[in-house]
Amino acid sequence: MKKKLIIFSGVIMFFLITGIIAGIFIYQNSNSLVNGFMTKKQLREDYEFVWDFLENTYPYKNVCIRSGVDLEKIKDKYRRLLYKLEGSYDYLLFYYCMLEEVTNERHFGHLDVGNAYNDSIIDIPDIVVTKNNNALEVKDIEDCDDIKNFNSEIYDVYERAKVDMDFREDAYNLYSKYMDNRKESKKFGYSRHGQLFSSKSISDDIAYIDLKSFQLDWEDSKKIGDYYKNLRETLEKFQDSKHLIIDLRKNIGGYAFLWVNGLIYNLISKPIDYKIPVAVNANNAYYKIYLEDPEINEDKVINQYKLYNKDYYTLTKENFKNFEKLKFAEENKEDRDNFNAIMYDHINVDKSLNPVHFRGKLWVLIGPDTVSAGEMLALFLKNAKLVSGDYEIPVTLIGKRSRGMAFSWPDRIYLKLPNSGLIVKSDLGYVLDSDGNSIAEIGVQPDIENKRMNAYRMCLFLIDKEEDSK
Repeated sequence: MKKKLIIFSGVIMFFLITGIIAGIFIYQNSNSLVNGFMTKKQLREDYEFVWDFLENTYPYKNVCIRSGVDLEKIKDKYRRLLYKLEGSYDYLLFYYCMLEEVTNERHFGHLDVGNAYNDSIIDIPDIVVTKNNNALEVKDIEDCDDIKNFNSEIYDVYERAKVDMDFREDAYNLYSKYMDNRKESKKFGYSRHGQLFSSKSISDDIAYIDLKSFQLDWEDSKKIGDYYKNLRETLEKFQDSKHLIIDLRKNIGGYAFLWVNGLIYNLISKPIDYKIPVAVNANNAYYKIYLEDPEINEDKVINQYKLYNKDYYTLTKENFKNFEKLKFAEENKEDRDNFNAIMYDHINVDKSLNPVHFRGKLWVLIGPDTVSAGEMLALFLKNAKLVSGDYEIPVTLIGKRSRGMAFSWPDRIYLKLPNSGLIVKSDLGYVLDSDGNSIAEIGVQPDIENKRMNAYRMCLFLIDKEEDSK
């Protein structure tokens, strides 16, 4: 009996010691640095934080699924790559490429990394939301040294890549770990701040303006003032044209206040309040933080230019009553269950006291590369009435439907991963058109779709046909 007891005690002791050793090994393994970068525990916590947002808060999750992506497959793929990261730049690419795959490369609702992934500073906010002890927390970016350090390391990569071609090639080839080098547009040295627009006179009756971008440093009042002045002068030069072509086919977006104040304001003498429905989940923890924290609301750049009505931030009983009446299309009716309130975004354009005397017709060219603020302009021109004096400017959209990639609304949130300086950004609202479709999903539809002929050539053909019929 004693012998059995001794054997039994020995077995228990063996398993106890083995368990302790295994626990120590697991703890040390979990808390050891991966390639001198972050611990496995830190990497896992950041990853779980992002996926918790994607699965339980991201408003366009179902849109992604309907576009053909398998979220579970993507989640599993990147989980297996998580412990092979080699530093800050690789970490940035890891999440950039993962979010590319999640959105089928369309970045619905601006879902993306919020740190600069080229040599331009883009979309770095003043306020971020992170997790601390399992609770969401709002932080001033000035208090986030890890974000500053992370961005500094990223810029060091870009600067070195400009002079060291071998390093440049090695760094760029890191994409192949994730997406087989598909993202040619994100090469080193590529800057989003290029020429904003160009123009030309096609004939005495036809003028052309190519609006390439609405991207300027919103704090640079001189550049913004120059943009308004140059666009105003261009419109004045073409004011006697019978036909004005606005080309948005390659517009990469930016700040919508540039087209509100630079283009629309100069064409109208009657103010416009254009209203767009946005479905939200007012009970979601992230949205509650967004609505209740005054620092986040005050930080919205776009409000400083009076583009949006601040009633957006006010939740009343009417927001919930209106939701019951809100129309969802057959294709996206399953998404209705993810929201409980309806907001109305108002794009307000004041009347100009001295509008350009344009009495012709606007032709707007759009396509799959029309995104973000460019898409907003296309939607606005398709639906709003542009009135100058007693004349309503006719507008026709030609081309193919826009990307549906993103709309820029004032409910964007910036998530700082708990253990790193990486930022993930996303809009929290679900934007609908008048038929109840998700605009992110279907894009802006042209009035006339070009199937064989180039949109520009088709536009000229239709203009000639219209003039011949007079």
